[in-house]
Amino acid sequence: MFFTIVIPAYNCEKTIDRLLASIENQYCPEELKVIITDDSDKDHDDLYAYVKPYQKKFLIDYYKREKTPYTIHCPGNTRHSGLKKALKENTEYILFIDCDDEFIPNTFKTMKELIVQSRYPDIIGSRFDAYNENGTFAYKEQNSLGWLHGKLFKKTFLEKYNIQFKVDMEAHEDTYFNCLLTYYQIRERIESAHFDNICFYKWYRRAESTSHKENIQDRNDIFIQKHFRDYLYSCIGVFLDNFKRDEKFLSPQLKQDFMVRTVHSIYMAYCYFQGFMNSGRLDRIKDCYEALKECIWEYYKTFNVGQEDLIKVVYSMPQIFINHRNISYVGVGHFIERESFQDFIHNMRFYE
Repeated sequence: MFFTIVIPAYNCEKTIDRLLASIENQYCPEELKVIITDDSDKDHDDLYAYVKPYQKKFLIDYYKREKTPYTIHCPGNTRHSGLKKALKENTEYILFIDCDDEFIPNTFKTMKELIVQSRYPDIIGSRFDAYNENGTFAYKEQNSLGWLHGKLFKKTFLEKYNIQFKVDMEAHEDTYFNCLLTYYQIRERIESAHFDNICFYKWYRRAESTSHKENIQDRNDIFIQKHFRDYLYSCIGVFLDNFKRDEKFLSPQLKQDFMVRTVHSIYMAYCYFQGFMNSGRLDRIKDCYEALKECIWEYYKTFNVGQEDLIKVVYSMPQIFINHRNISYVGVGHFIERESFQDFIHNMRFYE
């Protein structure tokens, strides 16, 4: 088997057929195996009826997600469970697709050719296209750190560094997973392959999806506010925690690389926070401010640097951080900078 596809499934009777049909129509189904981890509610226990006909056409392992070691329902637990199964397979690459999305034709034929040409990289990223629920094209999305869409991971790489999803993480589990990948990628100087002009993943923006059902009216800003601490832990905390553990083994250059990479995430979080100021509950905005302040203070302590060091990195690479602002605008739905990042840092009162 060359590819193993992990599908976390949740109440998806309306969409699973479209996804499985897109896999059936691939050029090389004999090189694929699908693992479906079903975490549906009791009212949706008939999902297997939609899966069973496809088991005659290509390899599918379907099972209900086990209860332990998980305590809550969330996408991260379902992905964690599916990945554990995938790592036991005799496969080269593992990838994830949500149960309401689909692959374009010839995805795996094209990707295998690119993998061979690129000498079997550990991480592969590509563009993906966003579609509205009615099937109309919405926009092109470039490869991003926070997404799992359009990415493939070499099984041996995931095994070597024990890269997994964090159990019981209610939100931003994909950011956590990707940041853990990036940490080891930087530490080990591992090269990845990016094909931003190639798209094989069609992402559907559905109001009923797990990540959108709580914020149909308020868009993403309220959702991100609600889970802002999880976001900070996923994109910043994972770097700080692993750096503390590895610090005595790291070169000065690696320390610098981790400092810069962490600043990227701090600035992105700042952009999100600025976007929150236009709407949302005051108590959540205050909690987000406190969380971001604590996170920045932890950054200072971990890397033994001060405010000016943080500011210097942001303003030394303006184009990168302009891109971060653009990404935050898409994520939150608006962005008005109430104060510059420099003023924001200078105005923070760490001991209040």
